[in-house]
Formats: sequence, structure tokens, C-alpha cells
Amino acid sequence: MTYSEFIRKTSNELTNIYCESEANSISKMLAQDLFKADNTSLIIQNSIILDPDIKEKYWNYISLLKRGVPVQYVLGYSFFYGYRFNIENGVLIPRQETEELVDWIIKDHKKEESLSILEVGTGSGIIAIILAMELLKPKIMGIDISEKAIEVTNSNIQKFKLKNISVEKQDLFDFKSNIMFDIIVSNPPYVREFEKRLMESLVLEHEPHQALFVNDDNPLVYYEAILKLAQINLCSGGVGYFEINESLGNELESMITNLGFKMDALRRDINNKPRMIRFYK
Repeated sequence: MTYSEFIRKTSNELTNIYCESEANSISKMLAQDLFKADNTSLIIQNSIILDPDIKEKYWNYISLLKRGVPVQYVLGYSFFYGYRFNIENGVLIPRQETEELVDWIIKDHKKEESLSILEVGTGSGIIAIILAMELLKPKIMGIDISEKAIEVTNSNIQKFKLKNISVEKQDLFDFKSNIMFDIIVSNPPYVREFEKRLMESLVLEHEPHQALFVNDDNPLVYYEAILKLAQINLCSGGVGYFEINESLGNELESMITNLGFKMDALRRDINNKPRMIRFYK
């Protein structure tokens, strides 16, 4: 079988679930996983063999994908900021806009050394771990209420052999620490319940609702709790970064200033949507 035949065959299997371009993209991801080679190598190699072990794994993948399981959960990993992270059902799948938030932080602080950083709602640990690897000797704490998030984050910390990051199970609304942080960053739940109708079924049926949704009547509840935490645990002159709901930027700006912080910047993402905020204490 040629590589192009494999892609065409796999895409045809998936077209009832995905659009043509997405089915093609997923087909390439499956090929790279099954044959342990990148897309360019597979194109050059051209001829590929589905031996019995690969064939069994292939049809297991197809079965899960046809049931609507996101490909990242099927494969058990996702790429973020150029790194491959362990991902399991029960933690959010990394998004591109979060890469933009991380890149903003790195560019702001790439010359600073030994920063103390808190990530609230660490999920799979992607933000905390990238900052731990890309900044100069930071000391990073991640917190989450989810046991699964703690488990997956620890697996990624071990994967990258990091010593400068720890993760704790803590409730944001009852946070306890004597540490003063230079940076606090969070991508908290911010999708309002009524916005579910705008989301893909793959997300609604498989990704953790606890990490996504907030009550329509109080959509900034997590931001308010983080800001109150920052009143105590963010150093004077320290900086905070949020990923936000594109529709709630103005309300969040008002909350930030009303709680005594300096609102600094509301940044748009690659799709020109206001999705990130920076503020100072």
C-alpha cells in the first residue's frame, strides 16, 4: 500500500464523522503514530506495510474515532508549543490560543531569572511545563482540583525530567500557600452554559465539563477567585495573565481594576478575537 492510498482509505473511513480536510489531517496523524515516522519520511518511503500488529491497532483507532472520541484521546498525546504531551480523557485538549498565551509570557520574561510562578487550573500541565523549560530557572507551582489532572501533569513532569515544577491538589476557592509569586497565570473555565450550543459534539461528549463551563449568572467566578488569591500571593509589581472568553473582556477589565490591579493589555489571538489579558499588582 502506498502512503497516499493509506491516507485516502483512512479519510474515507472517517468522512461520516469529520469534514474532508479534518479527516485527512487525522489520517496523517494516525500514519505518523502507527509507522513512527513524520509526514515527509512517509511520503519519501511511499510504500507502507500494515502488518498484523499495526492492522489491529489501526482498526482500534478507527473504531474509537467513529464513536466520536477526539484523536488526541485516541493517541494519548497532543503537541503543544512544539512538545509532545501525554493527554488522557479527563483533561482538556490543548488549544492554539493557549500557545499564544504561553508565547506572550515567554517573550515578556525570557531574560528574567528565578521567577516564582503559579498556574491555577493546570490540567495536563502544558502551561507550567513549557514555562519551566523555556524560562531561566523558574520555580513553578501548578494547582488543580482534579485528581486526573494531577496524575496527567505528573506524568508529563516525569516525561520531561523536570525538577523546577511541582503540582498540588488544591481548591482555588480555599487556596493556602505562604509563597509569593512573581507571575500568576490561568486558563480557567469560561464557557457559559448557553454557549454549549455553539460547540462541537466531540468537545461536549468527551472533554471535561468541569474545566470548560461556568454558570451563565456568574461567568467570571473563577477570575474573581484568582484575583482575590493574587491580592494575597502576588508580589507587588507582579503580573497576571488570563486566557478569557472573547465576549467577557470588558467585564473582566472592570473586575481587575475594581479589585485594585492595573489593567495593562487585552490581546487578540490569531483569529482577531480578544482572548488574553495581562494585569499588574
